[in-house]
Amino acid sequence: MADNHGTWGQLPFINRFKYLRSPDYNAAYFDPDDLYTPWKDASVDEIYGDVSPTAAPYEPTLAGSLKLDLTSDTKDTAGNTFYPATYYVRLTEGNYSQSGVSKSCGTDGAYKEWVDQPGTFNFPDGIDGFGPDNACLQEVEITAGTPEMQNFANWFSYYRRLHHTTRAAIGEALRGLSGMNLDIFWINQLDELAMMDLDTQGALSCRIRTTISIQPGRAEGLR
Repeated sequence: MADNHGTWGQLPFINRFKYLRSPDYNAAYFDPDDLYTPWKDASVDEIYGDVSPTAAPYEPTLAGSLKLDLTSDTKDTAGNTFYPATYYVRLTEGNYSQSGVSKSCGTDGAYKEWVDQPGTFNFPDGIDGFGPDNACLQEVEITAGTPEMQNFANWFSYYRRLHHTTRAAIGEALRGLSGMNLDIFWINQLDELAMMDLDTQGALSCRIRTTISIQPGRAEGLR
């Protein structure tokens, strides 16, 4: 099973896994059509600010978190050099050649043969590989200093992992609610419940901030 975080690591940047850097196949990956904002509390104020693309923390609540420069080449856990701010677009139309034979996107067996024998393929500009359904992939490298790069940086630090996305959802889920009393707790860390009034924004916002700051590993996900 591929691990896209591990010990601060990166999913191996190899042909077999490139499609996982596409929102067309991996709903958790960066989608250029979505806007990724910093985490909010119940009052809709941003708890954290925009992430620096040249020093994006793997874990934004950890003061000593390792940081990654998304604007320059780095290496994955297998030692492959790649550009971090990269995503792939699924293409159903286009042509390429394999061993001198012209073929179209979607040809049966293209993905497996590309993984096993990449040297037999010749791609034109705009086609850079295949997804597991044999559709073509177009590689997009985000340019530094653009709004898209800022959006990618926010995704990387605030939404890259399930644990990150869950914390982002806490503030979003409570936004606009009123006339209720509630509290928040982790399944494996049952604190005493205070049952705070949702209309008392200050108290609830403080609780949300505390919950968001819980480090990965203190709350186990359900399987």
